[in-house]
Amino acid sequence: MNREGYQFSKEQLNQAREASLADYLLQDSDRFYEDERGFIRDKQRPKFKVDRKRNKYFLNVEGSEYAIGNPIEYVDHIMGLGFVKAVDELLDFVHGVKKQMPTREDYSSEPSPFSDEEFAYYMKMAKEDEIYQEEFGTY
Repeated sequence: MNREGYQFSKEQLNQAREASLADYLLQDSDRFYEDERGFIRDKQRPKFKVDRKRNKYFLNVEGSEYAIGNPIEYVDHIMGLGFVKAVDELLDFVHGVKKQMPTREDYSSEPSPFSDEEFAYYMKMAKEDEIYQEEFGTY
């Protein structure tokens, strides 16, 4: 894969995708914690959780939980690092490179234009559109 001059092998992408999102987030113990049911929670986003077993993060929108994505998608979309930096960040984590967790401000001067609810709704609609196109074809 070649993006912004970077090349990642399939193995590297799989390592980043399979990195434990729960363990990655728990590096910031001031913000993230494990609840009594074993989910990782964010003190700043009460509708957010990470399921350690599935290695996915969820947002509760309109009373329903929607699986949003894997570790790469979290670091890319939610933290705002972008795909290449997200993969680099997760590969460093997998290989034990110790450094301070980056924030959106480290890489982007512009805050996300979407709230958690708007982002979850957008991802839900995108997934439903993919399912529709797979079943019925595109126009």
